[in-house]
Amino acid sequence: QIGAQRLALGHHRDDALETLLLNMVHQGTMKAMPARYVASRGVDVIRPLMYCAEDDLREYAARLEFPILPCNLCGSQPAGKPSQRQGAKQLLHFLDAFGGDGEDVRENMLRALSDVRP
Repeated sequence: QIGAQRLALGHHRDDALETLLLNMVHQGTMKAMPARYVASRGVDVIRPLMYCAEDDLREYAARLEFPILPCNLCGSQPAGKPSQRQGAKQLLHFLDAFGGDGEDVRENMLRALSDVRP
């Protein structure tokens, strides 16, 4: 309606990796969020925070006193039951430990995503 040619989304590195894990486990596909693509209507979709870690963004927002708006997109889970995305977060923490000292598991996984289709 406003003629915009570009849409910027706020997904970060950990969102992309969680999505990859969820798709692998539940769909059997190697799909994830690309940092940039052209949508079917010709709109350029970008994710400028794709290479930023969630913890770094949280720390930066706290330092600058940005308000954090709650995300209720995954709020359809029954009370007391962790969401699938929370499980993916836990799996990423396990993979961090599995990688050992000096390994940046999440950076390596993100680099591997460069060949994965959207």
